[in-house]
Amino acid sequence: MNTFNQLFSDTDKEIAIVVDNMLKNAPPPPHHSSQSPEQIRQEAGTILNELLSGKSLRDRIESGFQIIFRELAIHENPLLINDIRNEWKKCTEILTHKVKKETQSTQPASVAEQTTPPSFQEIFPVSDATLAHFYQCGSRLHQQANYQEAADVFFIVTTLDYRRHNAWLALGLAEKMLARWEVALVAFSMAALTNMENPISFLHSAECYIALGEKADAEAALQTAADLLKHLPADQARQMAGYITPIKKSLS
Repeated sequence: MNTFNQLFSDTDKEIAIVVDNMLKNAPPPPHHSSQSPEQIRQEAGTILNELLSGKSLRDRIESGFQIIFRELAIHENPLLINDIRNEWKKCTEILTHKVKKETQSTQPASVAEQTTPPSFQEIFPVSDATLAHFYQCGSRLHQQANYQEAADVFFIVTTLDYRRHNAWLALGLAEKMLARWEVALVAFSMAALTNMENPISFLHSAECYIALGEKADAEAALQTAADLLKHLPADQARQMAGYITPIKKSLS
């Protein structure tokens, strides 16, 4: 089991390097087409700094991996852990090669053909099944009201694949329970970007804005949620509408 822990700790530096390079070189996504590449990089850096909650990128990645290792060791069977360990070793070899190539090159990686930033999962090809096990670790911690550790685990999942709506939503909920409203808002914004049809991100954002005393932003988030309800099935829309009413009352 110690070798499994070492495997994670040996990876955090390389992950931090590649994620940082991805942020520096990522092309603007379509909805930011009016912004310059430098503005995109600054915005990405601002988002990341909020999510780090005062830690370095490597420190928060290392913290998340240590928690995941502990939770897997406690709750999962040895065969599954061995499968994850073998998969992680292969991914680490790919990542190490990628980092060496990047650090030896004097030119940034070409992104001319990309229209959206790559997912880290494309560089470190951990399986969806393994990410699901990581997510379950975070969910278990959240159910135990261990919100700080849950947030660190969900940060890992969103780092490995930023396209996962449920992971961003879960990260936002954990940060919200910790009363870190600005960090939660960043996570809920990413949840909205990864699923623009689900109003739940905007409802949670409204509550964060209320906690921050930003009434206008809360009202705007609630209006967006209300607009999205119109496109949901009737039963689901009624359920969501029940969440809007008490939030509106807290604004009055």
